[in-house]
Amino acid sequence: IKPIDIDTIVKCAKETGLIITCEDHQWQCGLFGAVAEVTALYQPVKMDYIAIDDTFGESGIIASQLMSKYQIDRDAIYKKVKKHLKK
Repeated sequence: IKPIDIDTIVKCAKETGLIITCEDHQWQCGLFGAVAEVTALYQPVKMDYIAIDDTFGESGIIASQLMSKYQIDRDAIYKKVKKHLKK
């Protein structure tokens, strides 16, 4: 993910104290990692992710069904954000 917008990530980290990334593939070596590198260097902040967790993906069914199966759909996003807002 290049070029990454360091200024925006740092600004959001300062304003919110939390960053949750959301991606439609593995969380390893993706957006989460890139954002975590920026926050570790410039603005340490609590982080979490919504992504596929270390498994091979599938194809052949409707995308929305896959997103639901791998818990990266809007309901998963809502639940993760709500969990962090309660803290």
